[in-house]
Amino acid sequence: MSPQISIIIPVYNSEKFLRQALQSAAEQTFKNIEVLCVDNASKDSSPEIIKEFAGKYPNFHYLYKEGGMAGGARNEGLKHAKGKYVLFFDSDDILRSDACEILYKKAEEEKSDIVTCSCDRIDESDKKLSKCNLKGIPATLSKPAATRANFLFIGAGIIGRPWGSLIKRSIIEENHLRFPEGRGTEDVPFMGALFALANKFIFIDEPLILFRNTNNSLGKRSSNNSANINFENFSYIRNYLNGLNIYPEIKEEFEYILLKQIIGGECIGNGALKQSDKTQTKEFFEKSKDFYLNLPSDLFKERNFIFKVKFALFKFALRHNLYFMPRLARVITNPLIFFYGIFFPLKEISLSGLPEE
Repeated sequence: MSPQISIIIPVYNSEKFLRQALQSAAEQTFKNIEVLCVDNASKDSSPEIIKEFAGKYPNFHYLYKEGGMAGGARNEGLKHAKGKYVLFFDSDDILRSDACEILYKKAEEEKSDIVTCSCDRIDESDKKLSKCNLKGIPATLSKPAATRANFLFIGAGIIGRPWGSLIKRSIIEENHLRFPEGRGTEDVPFMGALFALANKFIFIDEPLILFRNTNNSLGKRSSNNSANINFENFSYIRNYLNGLNIYPEIKEEFEYILLKQIIGGECIGNGALKQSDKTQTKEFFEKSKDFYLNLPSDLFKERNFIFKVKFALFKFALRHNLYFMPRLARVITNPLIFFYGIFFPLKEISLSGLPEE
């Protein structure tokens, strides 16, 4: 009988916490699972630990993938997965014993394509640090009430990580979706594209995973949130959705989501560019200049005055290579936002369909 859930675990030099992670998968109360451990050319004892579990538990399997980082390891796991659902899991985290049971039951009852849980952050000694902040996620999101852009905003803009989500494997396979390989920020491109394809999403605000606050696992390398990374991530999603003829129907909302992260939306501040130094800003300008200067001039005609001003200043800076301007723009726009808000309250509506504070 085929497993109902395929747990895919990318592994790279994880010997310190790997046994604990694998044991938490072995002790799941839901038994109809397979555990695919993908060794990404580890140099420590991780391969031996995986093989130890594979010898002890028939549903554990050792796979090998050289290169490609976490994206490559997860893609290798997808090649071998047989479950109706896929659950990605990192090699230094811990699954609560009833995690698979709760996620599977909810997915089947609600006929949901994706079920995501909350998590608790722990340190290297298993001490709880905090609960993950996933503010703004609705308990349920479904089409046609929600648009593809609503879904994409949740996947790429709020959740942004594959672990902790039970995903219907047919969506991944039928749409030939895979992780970008060889880069440290493979999560957001995959999750943005995945959510844009989904028809129903359920969020369980219950910590079914203990997320270890380290930088050692394959899935936790490089968390740079610069404008460059945002643009690269969304370019991957844009190209993928364009290949499926989905991008044209959500173009305006898609580009608005991205620009909110890069130059800021209608709130005070200027997005990721305010954190960039001159070198990073110059690199971003070189990557994005042609794209943004060629966007239709009326694309954001329905957005409010503040966003239009920010976008106009941004395009002016791009056109004239004014690398200092993104930071200077805050000096111009922040007082404008403050005084404009007194007379015309800016009630921004998030793309999740929920009012933002």
